[in-house]
Amino acid sequence: MSTSTSLNALPAFDPDLLSRLAGLDDDPVFEASDDAARHDPFSLTEIQRGYLIGRNPNLPLGGAACQFYYELDCEVLNIERYRDAWRKVMQRHDMLRVKILDAESQQVERDIPEPAIIIHDLTETDDREDRLTRIRNRLARDLPSSDKWPMIDIELSLMPGGRVFIHLRFDLLVADQQSILILLDEVARFYRNPALHIAEPGLTFRDCVMAERASDDAAKARRYWRERAADMPDAPALPLLTPIEEAGLPVYDRLSHTLAKPQWDALKAMAARLGVTPSAVLLSLFAETLSAWAATPHFCLNLTLFNRPPIHPDVDRVIGDFTTNLLLETDLRAPETRRLRISRLQATLWKDMEHSAVGGTEVQRLMATARGHLDRPLMPVVFTSTLTQNDTKLFTDASAQPGKPVLALSQTPQVILDNQVMEWGGTLAINWDIAVNALDIRVARSLFETFVSLVERFADQPDMLDETVAAVSDPSEEMITSAIVAEGARNERLTDLWLKNLPAVLEKPAIATQDRTISHAALAQQVAGLVGRFTDNGIGPGAKIAIRLPKSPQQIAATLAVSIVGAAYVPIDTTQPLARQARILTDLEPDAIIGEGPLPAELGDMLTAQVIDINLVPLGSIDRLHAAQGAAPDDLAYVIYTSGSTGNPKGVMVSHAAAVNTIADVSQRFEISGDDRVLGLSQLHFDLSVYDIFGVLGAGGTIVLPDAAGQNNPAHWQALCLQHGVTLWNTVPGLFSLFVDFHEIGGERATPPLATVMMSGDWIGLDLPDRAKKIWPKAKLFSLGGATEAAIWSIYHPIETVDPAWTSIPYGTALGRQQVFVLTEDMAIATRGHTGELYIAGDGLAFGYFGDAEKTAAHFIAHLRTGLALYRTGDLGAYDADGTIIFKGRADAQLKINGYRVEPGEIARALQNHPEIEEAQVLAVGDRKTPRLAAFFRGGDISPKAIETYLRGELPAYMVPALFRQVERWPLTSNGKLDRKALLAMIDDAEQTGTAVATTGKTDLALAQSVLAMVAEILKRPSVSLDDNLVALGASSLELIALASRIEVLSGKRPPLTELARAVRMPDLVALVSALMPDTAKATSGPSLWPGEDVLRDYLARHPTITDPVARRLFKTRLRQFENTNAIALEAQPGIDLPTLADRRSWRDFCDRAISSTELATLLGPLRRHYADGQERRLYASAGGLYPVEIYLLLQPGAVDGMEAGGYRYDAENHALVPCASHETLGDIADLSSGNHDLLAASKILVCLVLSLDAIAPLYDTASLPFGMIECGAICQLLEQTASNQPIGLCQIGDMPLGELGRRLGLSEDRICLHTVAVGALDRSLQTAWQATPKTHEQDMMEGEL
Repeated sequence: MSTSTSLNALPAFDPDLLSRLAGLDDDPVFEASDDAARHDPFSLTEIQRGYLIGRNPNLPLGGAACQFYYELDCEVLNIERYRDAWRKVMQRHDMLRVKILDAESQQVERDIPEPAIIIHDLTETDDREDRLTRIRNRLARDLPSSDKWPMIDIELSLMPGGRVFIHLRFDLLVADQQSILILLDEVARFYRNPALHIAEPGLTFRDCVMAERASDDAAKARRYWRERAADMPDAPALPLLTPIEEAGLPVYDRLSHTLAKPQWDALKAMAARLGVTPSAVLLSLFAETLSAWAATPHFCLNLTLFNRPPIHPDVDRVIGDFTTNLLLETDLRAPETRRLRISRLQATLWKDMEHSAVGGTEVQRLMATARGHLDRPLMPVVFTSTLTQNDTKLFTDASAQPGKPVLALSQTPQVILDNQVMEWGGTLAINWDIAVNALDIRVARSLFETFVSLVERFADQPDMLDETVAAVSDPSEEMITSAIVAEGARNERLTDLWLKNLPAVLEKPAIATQDRTISHAALAQQVAGLVGRFTDNGIGPGAKIAIRLPKSPQQIAATLAVSIVGAAYVPIDTTQPLARQARILTDLEPDAIIGEGPLPAELGDMLTAQVIDINLVPLGSIDRLHAAQGAAPDDLAYVIYTSGSTGNPKGVMVSHAAAVNTIADVSQRFEISGDDRVLGLSQLHFDLSVYDIFGVLGAGGTIVLPDAAGQNNPAHWQALCLQHGVTLWNTVPGLFSLFVDFHEIGGERATPPLATVMMSGDWIGLDLPDRAKKIWPKAKLFSLGGATEAAIWSIYHPIETVDPAWTSIPYGTALGRQQVFVLTEDMAIATRGHTGELYIAGDGLAFGYFGDAEKTAAHFIAHLRTGLALYRTGDLGAYDADGTIIFKGRADAQLKINGYRVEPGEIARALQNHPEIEEAQVLAVGDRKTPRLAAFFRGGDISPKAIETYLRGELPAYMVPALFRQVERWPLTSNGKLDRKALLAMIDDAEQTGTAVATTGKTDLALAQSVLAMVAEILKRPSVSLDDNLVALGASSLELIALASRIEVLSGKRPPLTELARAVRMPDLVALVSALMPDTAKATSGPSLWPGEDVLRDYLARHPTITDPVARRLFKTRLRQFENTNAIALEAQPGIDLPTLADRRSWRDFCDRAISSTELATLLGPLRRHYADGQERRLYASAGGLYPVEIYLLLQPGAVDGMEAGGYRYDAENHALVPCASHETLGDIADLSSGNHDLLAASKILVCLVLSLDAIAPLYDTASLPFGMIECGAICQLLEQTASNQPIGLCQIGDMPLGELGRRLGLSEDRICLHTVAVGALDRSLQTAWQATPKTHEQDMMEGEL
């Protein structure tokens, strides 16, 4: 037989035919096996072995059967005739009678089973839909036993009116998709005509397996794949919910779409004109879809092939699993037309299929070998095409089925996405099976919708073929968001916005305070006076004027005046230390400084700039405002200094046009008008103030200013908002959260008429929008983001509803004439779902950093390929499905503290300027959304308090670290770099698990508990003890304000922030609150009964209990992952043999001897998991079989022969000890107990029983702690019983500080230390004497002896 047929001329993609053409012999010889051999065992195929292995729940996404569920809806069904049809089919096909013998072989049974049809009578039930759902879920998703026989399920559901649902489950171990179609076809034919005779196939699946291809074909294919293995890429790296290895048992969902017949016909015709198969077209479009989400557009797709060997004319009628897989390398990195891409992929596919004698599973092993790995790379993204002529014929017989198909579901283990395309009744059916516990269903839907859209467009628009497509794109000018504001209105100076509206709003309020209101006319007169003074002093365009004024109407007037004369204003915060003001002014060298009175000597002695006292400047004529020369739109408008990584503040230079572009866009987008009034909380050196002044005043609106004394008091904000009708909020999220909190805790309060809320500069709490909506249901909430270097904001997001799946509020999409890009390391636009660095482009970019060309060049760059001007933010982000950007934090050490940008390097440099400090490092600790600063220093004898006092004279308050640690030497990593993890391990967060309070004097216990709980809630701590202090806990000014509000609600009086800031120790804070309390204050709470109760409460607040039965079952069967690096294997113990129960006792006398490793292994042996009846077992019970209690050992020096002192976690699966803490970290454990100090010193080993909330709380909620304590008791009983015939003694310890033990062990926040047991070596003679002591149930002691 010749194989010279042109593959390019094939009209349709037929994997069976291509397989034959690729390896067909000219003279095939086949002999069917005789009846005796027909029932001999034979080997599993490679794909069958893969499916069988995939049932193992310990494999990534394992624990599932590869199966197909099919359901028919029948108006009527003759059940006996249907059963007889299946009986005939089972007689005809051996594989319906096959049994899986083991992991390598299978055997056809001689007996022909009676079709076991389970019937569910739902005719009279009220919950029939629920029962139908349960039947479907069980058959479609449950894991049947691999030794089940036959490997097919047939169930019927009887419905009212004679209607019947047929439920079929096919195990793909014995039947591939074509086999299932053959079965459905034959059953339908026998059902229609019971007298029908169909000749049996002339061979069996066993014959096909035994007649493998010639070895030279396999050898040739193996050479082909081995040569390519090292360079073949991984599967598409899609954004996952969790790493596949941690996903547990797969949970599947299906997405489906049908392409109408006219479109399908058009697509097939186009494929024929191209000389490719329809499958190649769909495969190319699938790859294009994936490239939008994959981390790289170079990946391998796992293709399903149906490889029926051409050894007999009847091979197409044989039932069996002829499936094999092929790994197709797909490279979409280079731009090309779709016409060229489809043809290229088709040619690659055909070439690979010529070498399909080696399947994809073996190729994965070759790839692992080439990479030097033991585990083969997963290929969990699958493309399955059944577009063969035979399948088409079978599907056209769908009308012959006894009912209408209503549901088809399939699943494959270790697969996250299976794209299945097939022809059905002349249409194209597209089905995607998704492992939704690995691949986010939202990502999957976006991918699916994109693929369907591409397919439909391809069918309708032939010109798509010649479109050039590229998976990788670069940022360009064309991608800048279109403006919503006319160019003329954007290309202006900042004060043009105000001056144009001024004539119409002269009598309207411009600035309002608690005791006065200043009209726009009055403000304009003060501005005009300043303009005159500046002009008279020769200050005009190009000048730099430092504004050194507190937040006040005068400060706003000065800002407007500087801008009108064309100079650039530079805010100098008067509340910052004079040393930092001096550094800014020295760097700036201003032409003038405007302030109140003379400059402090520390500043005046070092500057030559003219100083203008604003109190001495008279009012001026408004006409002068319009006569000023002013600046050009592209001139410098202001310089704002932010924290600098080099140790000095850096000045960001922004032009008028850049700032106006942002302001005009936001005002028009959010419909800000002259009727709006904003509460001006932002300081002038924070660029939100730019909008307050030039945006709100520019629209003719009003700025409401707080008094200096009430700047941080939400009650003062509330009074001002009500007094002046504030409609607009523009602050960092923390301040708005305080205002919401004020309303929540204060009972019924009048609500200001807030209509628009703009939050920016920091993380927005996920709960904040919903909390705010309860108070202001009609208010519009917006998240804004950007950088000072790009004119206030560049991106925004309307917050309407908060998706429960969100981990943060979306960053959003770009404002007009701006764009925010997520770029990869090579400066290409990142694919969706993958984190990259954020870059800003457009009209808002700053000029750069004042006087720092080097830093400007490093951050303001031109794209290396397109030349587009970009600002590198140092922030991280990712595109969501719809192109919205999700903020991911920082790429460097820079932090945001209450909205302020903080460079730890500037703080470290200030520390190193202290004469007693040689070197310093500043790191962030705590949650990334609410970080705290920790300072580490090396130097002389200086206290942390002295350093803190020194820093408060050098830096703003928000830059002073909360924690200080002195080090003798810097910890280094193995490659000589600073070990930051080791530094952070030195931080004592003072987070004790318990909340026991030892009060003194007359302080009420309940009040102390209330205060501690209040602090813990505000600081988001599991608990707080009297040993803590607010500074060490990282309290900032925002937390102090929130605390003051809580205290006011509790006591009826608000403490001054100055007093609150001095009461940083918890006893002092409790005393302060006690002094504020009325005499009738009552106790509100008591101490915790369980250790770790507050930790559990906090955990449950963050992790809701699982209630869905399926999810609970999946949770129980999931694979728990532990870090087992450097594990020390213990000696295996033969069998399980426990001593007499009565021999157990508690010991307090230990001898000075090291325990041998064998004795330790014997002691821990009964805790090891074992197997009985094929099931995992342990010698003690646990709630739900979860075993959430983990065992840790703290070994003192000389405790165990051959083992170093330190902390270890016992690995019950592998009977090994995993190091988790050094001896230096643990310290002397005996010092932690006063009552048992000597006992602990003698025992040298402490067993710590730790409850992992992750392993139990999702199912058992608040019962987790009691269940954990019960399990601790069972473990202690087992350990004592085991030790009774070893020279080892145990003593349970009840007075250990469990929270401190957890800290020293480095336990995560969701692990609670519940109980401890001391372990030590015994004197053999004492133990022997005890064992010889008779144990009875009778007391033979005389009363007198007692």
